[in-house]
Amino acid sequence: MSVSRRLFLQGAAAAVTAMPHSGLAAPADAPPAARFAIARKVLRDSDNLFGPRQVIPSATRQVSVIRQAARQARGGDQRDLRQVQVQFADLIGWLYQDSRDFQAAQYWLDRALEWSHLAGDPGSVAFILARKSQLSADMGDASAAIATAEAAIRLGRPGTRILAAAAAYAAHGHALAGDGEECDRLYSQAETLLASSSDDGSQWAAEFCDPPYIGVQRAHSLAALGRHAEAAAGFRAAIAGLRPSYHRDHGVYLAREAVAFGWAGALDQAAALGLEALGIGTETLSARIFSELATLDDIFAGNSAADGAGFRDAFASTVLRPV
Repeated sequence: MSVSRRLFLQGAAAAVTAMPHSGLAAPADAPPAARFAIARKVLRDSDNLFGPRQVIPSATRQVSVIRQAARQARGGDQRDLRQVQVQFADLIGWLYQDSRDFQAAQYWLDRALEWSHLAGDPGSVAFILARKSQLSADMGDASAAIATAEAAIRLGRPGTRILAAAAAYAAHGHALAGDGEECDRLYSQAETLLASSSDDGSQWAAEFCDPPYIGVQRAHSLAALGRHAEAAAGFRAAIAGLRPSYHRDHGVYLAREAVAFGWAGALDQAAALGLEALGIGTETLSARIFSELATLDDIFAGNSAADGAGFRDAFASTVLRPV
């Protein structure tokens, strides 16, 4: 069943405006779900370049329009629209997670899980469970992070990147719980699962999961275990392989690398990396970046050396901080 172009444009104006510059386009007779999927990719890429604040309102409007379109659609069109609805809910959950508004992130991931069941898509169910594990870890809940990641591993289809991402999130849960041995085992499993994956990276679920991503996650876990020198080296190696479009995430990982160097006592390197991450943070207003840099600032505040003075001055004078 066709859905009017007016309905699609109602909630997609900002995203559609960006489409000519994104290199993405849908044929005029493309099904509604394909058009919404393009809008999601534009908004996702905008988030990584400019941060979540300006993307959240557009993405939220999209969900309202998709739900209206799904009510009008039938058969395959309705099923496809429900799947795109899951993808948008996951995106919005991520936008709030990057903003460190964990309550809102939980709400949207709960909607994504509910809608993935309604869409009858086991892969989406497994992926959203993995995402809920990632969110639980950011909230410091190791037990929930482990439990939801293990559920994702049980439900995930063999040969998908979802399993590799879920294993990495389970590993980080164990790192938060202080179990380094299980953490290392699960990262080895994640690398094996990724290497044996038949995904070509074009699927929406866990499309981001590649060797550098596993590398930065492992480094983050090493830092949680207090293995800061190893973490710093891990960040340095993995960051070199990040996709160029991951601008905001590059800033997050630089900030985490700076903190690792700071705890390891390499204060000159920590300060230089902190300043680099601060530049990306002011561009994207990523709360994750500023949260890491606040930790770095505390490290320098507790050290009598002058190595971090330049960073501390710049950090203190930065007015473009997330509220």
